[in-house]
Amino acid sequence: MAASYMAFASWEFDLLGIARVYTSSKLPGVYETIVKDSSQFAIMELPWHYDREGALPIFAQYYMFLQPLHGHPMVGGFPARYLEGALNFTENTDFIFHLTHPWSLGPLEKDPKYKELEQKLRHNGAEILRHYGIKYVIYHPRIPGYPTLFEDSRLAAWLERSLGPPVLRDTDGNHLYLAGN
Repeated sequence: MAASYMAFASWEFDLLGIARVYTSSKLPGVYETIVKDSSQFAIMELPWHYDREGALPIFAQYYMFLQPLHGHPMVGGFPARYLEGALNFTENTDFIFHLTHPWSLGPLEKDPKYKELEQKLRHNGAEILRHYGIKYVIYHPRIPGYPTLFEDSRLAAWLERSLGPPVLRDTDGNHLYLAGN
């Protein structure tokens, strides 16, 4: 009996590491600018989005892991429960909506009926972010521990067209965009 318990326990504990993802607690280079900035502002980390079914991918937890290290409020994240106001913000603020629903960028860019809206958002994107106190946008083409995560070239291009080129690209490939002061 003891031998079968030992065999079962060793097999069971061997499975504990299957879904575990490890990441460094060292802040990626783009955060140096944010940590050194003593003004009051929020940041937005991307990709952070709803999929078409309304689910949030798990890598938003990585952004929450880094938040205590930089200490600034952030759009989205991965709290235990989202407040209705936070969800309304991402759903009802045009520029923020398209950043958090990147699958909407295709129709926005290609469908002629959205041309005027697309131009307005591209032109006013930084102003919209500043209005809500968002100073920096960080784009993570790759998330540590998730090597197969997509690099959303459409989202990266949209950021560059609306906010200008990144002010910094770190060695991990992250892009830091400045929305304004």
